[in-house]
Amino acid sequence: MSKSAASNVLLVKKSGEKRDHAALTEAFEKADLNHDGRLTVEEYCDILRNHNIKASEEEILALLDIADKDHDGYITKEEFLYGQAKEDRKHDKQEKANIAFDVMDRNKDGYITKAEMRAMVKKLTEKQIDCVFARNDVNGDGKLSREEFTSMMCKNV
Repeated sequence: MSKSAASNVLLVKKSGEKRDHAALTEAFEKADLNHDGRLTVEEYCDILRNHNIKASEEEILALLDIADKDHDGYITKEEFLYGQAKEDRKHDKQEKANIAFDVMDRNKDGYITKAEMRAMVKKLTEKQIDCVFARNDVNGDGKLSREEFTSMMCKNV
């Protein structure tokens, strides 16, 4: 890859990171109803509901436990935006992928089907779900195992 091509890739990636940061900042500020710079359980739940993420109270508490780095019962803006140090992100991403898998595997059979994904992720179209499975269902059995799902979620760590 030429230097200019590599430079363009980095610029595109940096631009995407800025958009992601802006979207996360906006989501945090919308959810922080009392503007105290930290999210309560209820405010965090609002973010999940506003993004059509269905989860039980137990699943939400597990997500909160990961996000609340200092375990004070709140998620600060910094915790929400940045999470852990870079060296911990791969492990953190794997842990989050496992929790997401458990949330999406509604019948607890150890696999995510297209129907389960469709029920949980309302923002994806049928075509997008088909693409997710086409790219990540390595053994072609029509469902995503925990390993396949985690691998998909942890790409580019």
